[in-house]
Amino acid sequence: MKLMERTRGIVMRARLLSETSLILDWITEDHGRLSTVAKGARRAKSPFRGKLDLYYLVDLGFRRSQKTSLHLLQEAVLSQPRLAYPRTVAHLQHAAYTGSLIERATEREAPIPAIFALFHDFLRHLVEQSPRPVHVITFELKLLHELGQLPLAEEAGLPPAARDWVKQVVRSDWPKLTPLLDDPPSLHPLASFLAHYLKEHYGPLPAQRQKTLA
Repeated sequence: MKLMERTRGIVMRARLLSETSLILDWITEDHGRLSTVAKGARRAKSPFRGKLDLYYLVDLGFRRSQKTSLHLLQEAVLSQPRLAYPRTVAHLQHAAYTGSLIERATEREAPIPAIFALFHDFLRHLVEQSPRPVHVITFELKLLHELGQLPLAEEAGLPPAARDWVKQVVRSDWPKLTPLLDDPPSLHPLASFLAHYLKEHYGPLPAQRQKTLA
């Protein structure tokens, strides 16, 4: 039998497998994106009960399947509930879009600790903010930066002030970003350029993007 592996992960998606079991898609600190089955998770006396909701931060233990990419969840200890709390429609749209973008831009089960940290910190930042389009643009810039694919600001045809803003955003931690995000340059040219760039590299963008920028 395979040894149990442990890591820390965020629940990105939960789907019904049966009346009592769930399939969970995770982004993890050590193993990148992976999927697990939580057998009996919906039973009233399940040890998983109350620990596997969307955007929960969980210390998990799982055993790898030798036949499929769906592994067996064996332990779950809730580390932090609802990173994106309060769960307004806007919060969920932002979380859903950024999670979907990560799925488009990364391979399954490839370690991406920096992107896990980016998503974790982004959700924590939303706790204290009213989600705005500038948060999505900032996440896109930071994700491309972590992937080593951030285009030169000059390619977007941005004025010097906007180029400087982009450079500061990708270099700053989320707690230090508030002054920059409170006074951003005009976002329309940058949002349009990023949409074109992301489509070119990762295909059609998730539908939630348009809603987050509305």
